Amino acid sequence: MRYAVRVDGVLLAVEVDEKGDRTRVFVDGREVESEMRRIRGDGAWTLRMDGRAHCVVVSGNGEGETVMLGSRSFRVEVEDEREAAAHAVRPPHAAGPRVIRSVMPGIVREVLVAEGATVAERAPLLVLEAMKMQNEVRADRAGRVLRLHVAPGSTVARGDPLVTLA
Repeated sequence: MRYAVRVDGVLLAVEVDEKGDRTRVFVDGREVESEMRRIRGDGAWTLRMDGRAHCVVVSGNGEGETVMLGSRSFRVEVEDEREAAAHAVRPPHAAGPRVIRSVMPGIVREVLVAEGATVAERAPLLVLEAMKMQNEVRADRAGRVLRLHVAPGSTVARGDPLVTLA
């Protein structure tokens, strides 16, 4: 799986290739020897990268994650290849009302906002289930929810409108 990862605003291309019990990680095309294991349920992990061990603590705030690596803090945002492709098709900063459309067929499992609500950029709007995977659909910009085009239990096709933001 490919990811677009921003670390303190710097974009990195990350690919994770899992085959059986072996996981290979590539960062900007360079293979990185890595292994990550949870050590506590509160976001604490051990990370072994290129032969060195690190303690990592991950905490989220709904608009990205804060990652503590030793005494250093980093702001990290991750998009999988589907999310990155969707943003490439519809740039997030176009003027006027924005219709957020489904990038895949699925079933709306949960609507997380109401019409009239003000949302921040990257705020979760709804949960869409596709191929037994739960996917959060997020606002591609800050705005106000003008219209909800779906309700929980709705079936959507690729390209169907989900939410209109002003």
